[in-house]
Parts: sequence; C-alpha cells; structure tokens
Amino acid sequence: MLNEGKAIAQSKEILNIIWTKLRAEDITSKLGHFDITIMGASFHWMEQDNVLAKVYKLTNDRGGIVLVSNTSSIHRNRGNDEWKEVVLKTIEKYLGEKRRAGKGHFKETKDKYEDILERSKFKVLKTFNNRYTQKWNIDSIIGFLYSTSYASRRFFGDRIEEFENEY
Repeated sequence: MLNEGKAIAQSKEILNIIWTKLRAEDITSKLGHFDITIMGASFHWMEQDNVLAKVYKLTNDRGGIVLVSNTSSIHRNRGNDEWKEVVLKTIEKYLGEKRRAGKGHFKETKDKYEDILERSKFKVLKTFNNRYTQKWNIDSIIGFLYSTSYASRRFFGDRIEEFENEY
C-alpha cells in the first residue's frame, strides 16, 4: 500500500507526504499534529480506544477523525446475496472455517464504531452515507479477496490455481 501510494503521489507530483509504516497503537507526537486523520477499513484491526486517545492528542483544535467503512463487503450483509455465501464457503474449503486476520484470526468487534467514538474525547459525531451499487464479477471478487487479510493470495499456497478455477 505504501509503494502504491508513493507511486500515485509521484505521478501527480505531490511531494509533501511523509510515508511511514507504523502500527496505529505506536503513534507519537514525533509524527506531528494534524487537522484530520482518515482511517479506511482499518479501524477494526486496532486497539480502538487506545488509538482514538492517541489520535485525539495529535489532532489540532477544530480538527477531527474520519472512519470510512464499506458496508457492502462480502462479510457484511451476508444473507442479502446468495453468491456471498458461496464465496465464503469456498474460502472455508481452502483456508478453514476460522476467519483469518493477518497472522492470526479475526476477532469480531463487540461495539459499534459510533459507540466507540462516543466514549472518546472526540465530541461531535456525524455519520454520512454514500450509497452506491457495487457490481461484482469473478475477477473483481477474486481481486477483492486477495486484497484482504483473510483471503490474501499467499494463504492459498500451491492451491491458488485450484481456488481461482473453483467456479
């Protein structure tokens, strides 16, 4: 992701970005202070209360935080589309029933993001919905899966072609 971001920024001649690989839990004031922090599809991996407290300390007055979440992903709203169940069963066939999460296994977040934000020092909570239609085909499903921590291409090992040709 860092390499992709750097390449895009360079192609657009955006040179004022410092690229850093760091766990959110390890951020400090050495990074500086910010008007806005944006997290896209990453908040569920973090020690959420801890990270929000640290981000709050690094946020300038009148600044804020934005959490971006895709509610149409394959794991969410599973019952709404029969094909999602087929995809998940296929992943289970190759990777096991327990959902992976990077080097370990996924732990479901018990609290809603809104509740976690409400108990943080960030005081104004606004929710925005950007409705769109996601069109899926076999290639886009496989590409999406490979971009996730639970079905990364490397997990399939020597069964990658078998998985890709399953349906």
